[in-house]
Amino acid sequence: MARYALVLGIAKYDNFTNLPKAVNDAEHIAQLLREQGRFDVQPLPGKLIESENRWQITPDKKLTGKELGEELIPIIHEDALN
Repeated sequence: MARYALVLGIAKYDNFTNLPKAVNDAEHIAQLLREQGRFDVQPLPGKLIESENRWQITPDKKLTGKELGEELIPIIHEDALN
């Protein structure tokens, strides 16, 4: 059974002080979860780097609530079935 973790690294806000280190912090947490916790981690928004077989956060792209929901639905459904 796969293990999932939701790791958010929100760095830019419309109505709040930006948090420039949030993305790096989230990437480090995700790396620890992959390596030591055997979690399946796919960052959002992200892109697959096929040559290195890994996902990378795309910090210049905003993540919408719709995109987040679309990614969470399969995980929630899989968990409900187990």
